[in-house]
Amino acid sequence: MQAEIRTQLPDVDSVVVDYAAGYLNHAARQFSADGDPLAEAAAAIAQLLLSASGDLSRENEATVQKLVEKFVQRLSTQSNVDGRQQAPSARKLDQTISVASQRNISSTLGLAGGAVDLESANTRKVESRVDKKKLEKAERKLRAKLDKKEFKTVEYEASRLLDQPDEQMSYEEFFMAVNPLQLGSDAASKSKDIKVDGIDISIGGKRILTDTNLTLAYGRRYGLVGQNGIGKSTLLRALAKREVSIPTHISILHVEQEISGDDTPALQAVLDADVWRKHLLKEQEKITKELAELEAERASMADTSTDAARLDKQREGLDITLSDVQGKLAEMESDKAESRAASILAGLGFSHERQQFATKTFSGGWRMRLALARALFCEPDLLLLDEPSNMLDVPSITFLANYLQGYPSTVLVVSHDRAFLNEVATDIIHQHSERLDYYKGANFESFYATKEERRKTAKREYENQMAVRAHLQAFIDKFRYNAAKSSEAQSRIKKLEKMPMLEAPESEYEVHFKFPEVEKLSPPIIQMDNVSFGYTPDKILLKNVDLDVQLDSRIGIVGPNGAGKTTALKLLIGALSPSSGLISQNPRLRIGFFAQHHVDALDLNASAVGFMAAKYPGKSDEEYRRHLGAFGITGMTGLQKMELLSGGQKSRVAFACIGLQNPHILVLDEPSNHLDIEAMDALSVALNQFQGGVLMVSHDVTMLQKVCTSLWVCDQGTVEHFPGTVKDYKKRITEQANDSGVALYDRSRQCCTLEDCLLYLAIERKVVPEAPLSKWGQLGLFKIDKEKSLHQIHHTPRNHQTFLATGTGPGPAFTSRSTFRIVGVFLPTPLRTYASKKRMPPKKEVKQEKLLLGRPGNSLKSGIVGLANVGKSTFFQALTKCSLGNPANFPYATIDPEEARVIVPDERFDWLVDHYKPKSIVPANLTVYDIAGLTRGASTGAGLGNAFLSHIRAVDAVFQVVRCFDDAEIIHVEGDVDPIRDLEIISEELRIKDTEFVEKALENLAKQTRRGGQSLEMKKLKEEQATVEKILEMLKAGKDVRKGDWGPKEVEVINPLFLLSAKPVVFLVNLSEKDYIRQKNKHLPKIAEWVKEHATGDPIIPISVSFEDRLTRFETEADAEEECKKLGTKSALPKIVTTMRKALNLGSFFTTGTDEVRQWTIRNGTKAPQAAGVIHGDFEKTFIQAVVYNYKIMKEEGDEAAVKAKGKVMTKGKDYVVEDGDILLIKAGAAKA
Repeated sequence: MQAEIRTQLPDVDSVVVDYAAGYLNHAARQFSADGDPLAEAAAAIAQLLLSASGDLSRENEATVQKLVEKFVQRLSTQSNVDGRQQAPSARKLDQTISVASQRNISSTLGLAGGAVDLESANTRKVESRVDKKKLEKAERKLRAKLDKKEFKTVEYEASRLLDQPDEQMSYEEFFMAVNPLQLGSDAASKSKDIKVDGIDISIGGKRILTDTNLTLAYGRRYGLVGQNGIGKSTLLRALAKREVSIPTHISILHVEQEISGDDTPALQAVLDADVWRKHLLKEQEKITKELAELEAERASMADTSTDAARLDKQREGLDITLSDVQGKLAEMESDKAESRAASILAGLGFSHERQQFATKTFSGGWRMRLALARALFCEPDLLLLDEPSNMLDVPSITFLANYLQGYPSTVLVVSHDRAFLNEVATDIIHQHSERLDYYKGANFESFYATKEERRKTAKREYENQMAVRAHLQAFIDKFRYNAAKSSEAQSRIKKLEKMPMLEAPESEYEVHFKFPEVEKLSPPIIQMDNVSFGYTPDKILLKNVDLDVQLDSRIGIVGPNGAGKTTALKLLIGALSPSSGLISQNPRLRIGFFAQHHVDALDLNASAVGFMAAKYPGKSDEEYRRHLGAFGITGMTGLQKMELLSGGQKSRVAFACIGLQNPHILVLDEPSNHLDIEAMDALSVALNQFQGGVLMVSHDVTMLQKVCTSLWVCDQGTVEHFPGTVKDYKKRITEQANDSGVALYDRSRQCCTLEDCLLYLAIERKVVPEAPLSKWGQLGLFKIDKEKSLHQIHHTPRNHQTFLATGTGPGPAFTSRSTFRIVGVFLPTPLRTYASKKRMPPKKEVKQEKLLLGRPGNSLKSGIVGLANVGKSTFFQALTKCSLGNPANFPYATIDPEEARVIVPDERFDWLVDHYKPKSIVPANLTVYDIAGLTRGASTGAGLGNAFLSHIRAVDAVFQVVRCFDDAEIIHVEGDVDPIRDLEIISEELRIKDTEFVEKALENLAKQTRRGGQSLEMKKLKEEQATVEKILEMLKAGKDVRKGDWGPKEVEVINPLFLLSAKPVVFLVNLSEKDYIRQKNKHLPKIAEWVKEHATGDPIIPISVSFEDRLTRFETEADAEEECKKLGTKSALPKIVTTMRKALNLGSFFTTGTDEVRQWTIRNGTKAPQAAGVIHGDFEKTFIQAVVYNYKIMKEEGDEAAVKAKGKVMTKGKDYVVEDGDILLIKAGAAKA
């Protein structure tokens, strides 16, 4: 079947072919009373093959349909059965059964003749009545139960692709099988939360999980913990192979084993890990080539020919596919892939040189790091990590923890490193008793405390219930047959039956390690004297090492990976011979060595008991099992094949084998790897009780703190005693190395390389280590200062880092063609870094989004507010060039608010218009309302207060006009001019009205929360109530809501209330024309002081409304500008408009061309798809990508062609945040009908 599909449809992926064949074979064996499963499967498979072939033509559709019908006919013939009529287990009866009416033939005669007449055999007629609805319900339940039971164990033939060992499939094949690439789909809009109910997992006949639920919220980082052998790694493997039904739009990647080595450089191996990117780049190249060929072929044809129409249609299809591919690449930020891969490798300890080494040259530990780097680079929606810290040193673990803290998707990590989990995990999942328990918002320490509290509470409740049940049962037993007490006994029986039976709490999980007694030896035990060693004569790894180990020693060795820690241990135990120096030891000394890769020494096909009996004979099986029990291998575990044991259980077997050697000294290389928390605690206790010496290499801070009394550092070819604790060492490698501000990446030279600088600053690696200075200038990243005696290159962006460079050109001076190398980096402030050779790029800065009070949107409105007769309506006329007559001395001249749109002055827009000279221009505008004057008591309805306050509630920001001029002809409603009093009146009236509104809202919430409960809805209502109470408290304290310190959830509660005191305010101080020209007024300092105290940060703009009104009467703008020039001042209106836009957090982007130049208004922080939606709603839904360059670049280069020639045009995807001044070209697909 597979061969026929491949022949007819060669473009269909082999995974799909195998799945289709498997699914049809499975459907042919199924039974259903409601329909034909094979026919239903055939329809689905036909659609699948048609879609996978990529050819949706009618001819291909007919081919697929014919092929599937052929398979259906063949399968139906083979089974010789109609799935709607007969179950798969049906077989032919031995006797023929006739249902015909043969009442005259006796049943005996019928049997004698070999046939049975059912009607005559059962002559008694019994009428039965059945409730049809109940029967149908029962049948549905039974059918669902049978289906679940049947399909629970069904494995389609295609699932063999995932069940087979991974080495049978290449990495790319497995990746695409698990994570099918979905182009042009709506996968991005789908939820990436994972919720799977009723999970059952078993392995080797052992139940891991039974009918449990898995819930992973997108963006959370889960730590999966549990004792060794409980099945954590098995769960991760099941998720990685989609044996648990996770939606296909969620990508998954599991870091479990090291990558295989070949000639591929490490950096390229990381880039190749993103199979989607690799596939899309190939597809893009292929489609581009096909389009070029089509263009060449099309050029020779007439536009009216049939072939031309065919080619045009084919080209249109390729264009759509290419847009999908390019959109996906833009979304993945494919152009930044290399720099991101290099920075990840650097953080995990790969220098720039090592990144170019072939993967086959790395050891197993480094290949494991490479596998981790590949996974971090791919950034799947669900990242599965199994003990990621096992192969890392302390700097690399810190890098990984920092990296994961900023990881945008979901992480599920199995780890027994407490410090690592405390830093990384946002939630803990505890796997035990074939179920998963969730501890939301907990790191490891809080989880452990909560778990113990839960266990104690469960034990207490269980014991209390058992006591109650025993008391009730005793009464029942005593008085069940007592006539006087029988009713009470029956009552207690019912009470006992209704009482829920609590499960007995789990017994506390404990692990004990015990090493044997130690025979005393006289010193020296083991000594290294001036020892040096190198794997090759020209490359010495360790130099002049002196180390003395006694029976009471507790020595810990720390240092970066690759420094020679394991080599030092192997020299001690005699596995390696020193190049020079002397190693002496007591001749009776026995050393127990725990290797980092201890699994290699175990026979995984044998049981732990069998392996120990073969390697250390002389004991009975019972003695071996008892000895294993001393290391936590109990029950039947010791008799299972070791390949079925978890990593932690294999480690315990290795420790048990060491115990059988009766060692005097324990030499341990990363002993905590794979052990669970309880086992690590038990090992620490056992090592402290051990009467011999202990020498260990470990990255686990907790283990070193509990066991070691002496710390040695292996780095840069030496092993030296460290005068301090483990915490002191960690502090040393994670804090600034030098108070002078020098960031030391290489202690020997007190400098860093060019590659380190590039990686640290997250600059795309476009410059080679020896590069002409002109190359740096082309990047626009640096400028050269030739005045300094030292050659300096100043990094112009953030932090003002200064790089000291030495030129390689002749003489002390250098030119733009000189090359250089970086010798150091100086920073104005201390930088968190490492003193080892392993460099960690900076943690990505998480940009805090600005919390905005008010409704979201781009078409926001501003209202002009103030007391009567302060100049509001006149200001509105001057600003909007609209006439309202003469509103002076008419307090309520504007009863209904007047609306107008004001053009936003913008030099950028003017420049673009002048450059393109378009047929049409559309500038940005600001909507302004003139609202009638308030009076004292407006909040209680005085004047037209209630109506006016409702008008203020409808706008999004406020121009608050305050009068600071005296004019006998314009009467102030309060009798005299006092701007501070006016400010107090307006603020108080707005707060009083808000208080009234908030009190009503609080009353409604109190009614809803009064009923109580623990539901999510009730929890949300209580949170809202707390926020509203906080608002009310603030208002009663005389503070405006906009000046509160609000969190994101509180802002969500505040915004729907549309509070008056929550709106942004721009204060306009209305001066006389004389005071405005000289910029002096006796009230200005008092107003500034009042705003500083009551409205900190709100802008104050002096303005003369009478002057602005006079300017509007000039016939031309040139005349108005001439008047301003003569008076030595300028109009305040442009500043007022731009200030209000800033208060509303509004920005602009431009669309340009010779037909039209338009300025579009958006909220700052808007992403590209939403910006496209401002142009047209369909563009947001069908957004593919945006071609972007900024106005500043356009102006610098002179025109669009120059911008493109310099490569400064960017292609951005859906996550791009549009910047103010961007010039955009939006690419979107066709809208759905």
